Amino acid sequence: MKPLYNAEGARQTRKLQKSGGSTITVSLPKTWVSRMRLKSGDSVSLDANLNDSLTIYPGSGPADNVRAVVSIGPKDSDESIRRKIVAMYLAGYKSIRVSARGIRLGPGQMNAVHSFARTSMVGTEIVESSTDCITIKILTRLPELTFETAILRMCSMAVEMHHEALEALRERDVSYAEQVVMLDDEIDRFAFYMLRNLTMAVGSASIMREMSLKTPSDCLYYRTAVSSIERIADHAALIAKRVKYLSDDVDPDTMARIKEFSRIVMEAFRTAVESLIRSDYAAAEDVSDRIARIQEMQEGMMRSVGEGTANATVTKFVLDSIRRSSEYTQDITEVVMDLNIDSIIQVEEARLF
Repeated sequence: MKPLYNAEGARQTRKLQKSGGSTITVSLPKTWVSRMRLKSGDSVSLDANLNDSLTIYPGSGPADNVRAVVSIGPKDSDESIRRKIVAMYLAGYKSIRVSARGIRLGPGQMNAVHSFARTSMVGTEIVESSTDCITIKILTRLPELTFETAILRMCSMAVEMHHEALEALRERDVSYAEQVVMLDDEIDRFAFYMLRNLTMAVGSASIMREMSLKTPSDCLYYRTAVSSIERIADHAALIAKRVKYLSDDVDPDTMARIKEFSRIVMEAFRTAVESLIRSDYAAAEDVSDRIARIQEMQEGMMRSVGEGTANATVTKFVLDSIRRSSEYTQDITEVVMDLNIDSIIQVEEARLF
């Protein structure tokens, strides 16, 4: 029996065969059957994908007990551990085990893992914790927190962060600003959750259906949208971080103009996300047209900020963060238009004469 792929990785074909009155069969590669430890009479599961392909799983479906294990040593910093956990979470593993290599996990490393699991990953539970290893179980599945719910929640939080950051700027309240910065962790939690599910959807037709996606390529578009929302929240955090650099209260007229500029950008941002949920090409195109006028507004405001005036540098940084948020909003509208171009065009079959 020929393998599905030869040594060079070239695909080979298998013929369909009729078995009995109406059953059509196709043979499976012996190497795959052996690797899956299957034998004659065992069951396999099939997923009919939206791109007209089939996915075959051994047994009743994709394994739910796949565990990723990473070993850490004395030279691994908290940030290094965090990056490893994020990579395993985004890859779709159901269980993550952090194991000590030649050391015992210290209080600092254990607290770093516990804190990150609680604050940055949706649906996780630490089921084992000792100085030798920590095991994180991912419990949340899509039906418990839908993609649409998560992305709308993420959008609302990002808009609120921008509003609160400007309030902290107006009041010149450093403590208030620090609380706004902390909200960015919650945004990251939802971003990691959605990116994890998008990664899993690429290889699973059932997850793709639960997310209401049409093809695996849609996952790439949605990944861009999720990342854009997360970066808009990052810029709200950056605005809040500028509060401590104020040398005096912000001029009331300048503050009013900044808040109005932010309101216009956030309104466009919210509309862009809603158009993504509704698959609304026209609404996304309208927002895209608005972005050009928004950027012209920002340029005019930047020119009006005198170099010698109090808080000039902070004001320009704030205006630039709001402008960058409008650029990420533009990225979301492009995703919506790319995904829904079929709704406004006619596809004609080419004919040869």
